[in-house]
Amino acid sequence: MADFIEESGELWDRHARRDPLWAILSDPARKGGRWDLGRFMQTGVGEVASLLYQLQTLGLDVGRGEVLDFGCGVGRLSQALAPHFQRVTGVDISAEMIEQAQSLNRFPALGLRHLARHGDDDVRWGDARLGHVFLDRRDHRHRLDDGDLRNVAPEQRSAPDAGHHG
Repeated sequence: MADFIEESGELWDRHARRDPLWAILSDPARKGGRWDLGRFMQTGVGEVASLLYQLQTLGLDVGRGEVLDFGCGVGRLSQALAPHFQRVTGVDISAEMIEQAQSLNRFPALGLRHLARHGDDDVRWGDARLGHVFLDRRDHRHRLDDGDLRNVAPEQRSAPDAGHHG
């Protein structure tokens, strides 16, 4: 598993150097550095607003404490979540994506961390205790199952369904 983790981190580091916005939100018309940063970030605002509205209409109280954006990339969703939660932690396997997320960050309380490998199979991002985990199902680089989220109750996992790869 350690090799897979290292290889994934290296792959996403290469994406971060080449065309990070397109790697995160693939749109053929935007390939080759043609994403406008403001429009790119605005897609995150729209997604988060839509998700929170859907949860509200379902009568689900998500609270506004802490949330984890797992696989945050350059922080598109982390920054969109920040106005709605007391604390947002964005983590990513790519150190270079995290560097870019930190340079783009507009919210001082937003925590952005690189997933670091400790030992052969142990991946950690600290001892954060979180209320909600935001997983974008379009992001195929993260393959999580219930065992990976064993400390997060099912009602605390927010994962929007979407029909396209991001």
